[in-house]
Amino acid sequence: MVVDLGTWVQARLHSCHLSVISYAVCEAFAEYTTFIGGSSSFDIVPHPHNKLYALDKYCRLYGYRHDEVVFLGDDYGPGGNDEQVFTSNIRCIKVDNYLDFPAITAQLLSEPIEAAGLPTLSKAPLR
Repeated sequence: MVVDLGTWVQARLHSCHLSVISYAVCEAFAEYTTFIGGSSSFDIVPHPHNKLYALDKYCRLYGYRHDEVVFLGDDYGPGGNDEQVFTSNIRCIKVDNYLDFPAITAQLLSEPIEAAGLPTLSKAPLR
């Protein structure tokens, strides 16, 4: 595989720049939950709201345990809006390209997670 060095360097600089900005935004809005909302924005919401908070509330409301849930996410890195779910005990499946979401969902609905060969990110063992 050939990698364009200029593109690689530009992507790394953007990532580092976004991390520095993310830290500054988090510090400036410390009374809120703040995370990267995309390639050029931040989501700033009142504590304790985030995707894990909402998913946990849904599970309690409808009687699901975390080991019965599979979360599909694309922004699971530090500061990403899926990070809280990724670092929890909920199984996560990595979706790097949103265009792949329909195929991944269809695969999940047709075969067990362990057999699907999807890129899981969970820290917990799959059951």
